[in-house]
Amino acid sequence: MYRGFNVDLGKGAFEDTYVAAGESLFAGRQATLKPALDACVRADGSLDGGKISSGWFPQVACDVFLSHSHGDRELAIGLSGWLHDQLGLTSFVDSCLWGYADDLLATVDKAQSWNKETGHYSYELRNITTAHVHAMLATSLAAMMDATECLMFINTPLSTKGTGKIRETESPWIFSEIEASRMMRRVPKRGVIVNESVEGVRKTAGAKLAAKFRHRLDLAHLAPIGADELIAWNKAVGRGPETLDVLYGMIEDPQV
Repeated sequence: MYRGFNVDLGKGAFEDTYVAAGESLFAGRQATLKPALDACVRADGSLDGGKISSGWFPQVACDVFLSHSHGDRELAIGLSGWLHDQLGLTSFVDSCLWGYADDLLATVDKAQSWNKETGHYSYELRNITTAHVHAMLATSLAAMMDATECLMFINTPLSTKGTGKIRETESPWIFSEIEASRMMRRVPKRGVIVNESVEGVRKTAGAKLAAKFRHRLDLAHLAPIGADELIAWNKAVGRGPETLDVLYGMIEDPQV
């Protein structure tokens, strides 16, 4: 990753016009490799984490990593459609390109944690399976972020609470992504992406979750940017990854 931006788009800036364009970009692209769990069992009975990760959370070549709340999914898809339509940039939106981690976890739990005799899941075993699946997702997200050149965090009332550069979030995945971006190495522009993602875990069965956490969210390393700046950027450039150079020149880097 080379630069990160704290993006405040406002209501209706991109989702109304470009959602269809964004959805067409991702149509049919969600992870299709998802290997059957039986195919990931090693001779000793353990599961091959690398094989599962590469199937459910594959690394893909993208210019921009869009970090967002699951509730802002249409806004992220709309922004990805605008970035591609207007600037020729490809975006990573986890739920559009990866399998849902909850689906993976349910599959693993059925095989590893279900006790036929009691008719219940083992609490202890489910803690272990959850830890492994979430670790695979978190590391895959970090690898994907590291491989893209630019991160754009879509900052809305659904993703953060409070005001200023220090905020709070109730999403463990936004917390993880922003913290990872804060500590991530700065790589040269147009770095080579090595092919080796979701708030998929955000997908629930509609049940209300009682447990809530809030995490301190330090956004000081992300340059503030709004819809006006994006539109001005669009007017100043052509298309392709090189257009990011103009954005970097327009918006001061808080880390310099």
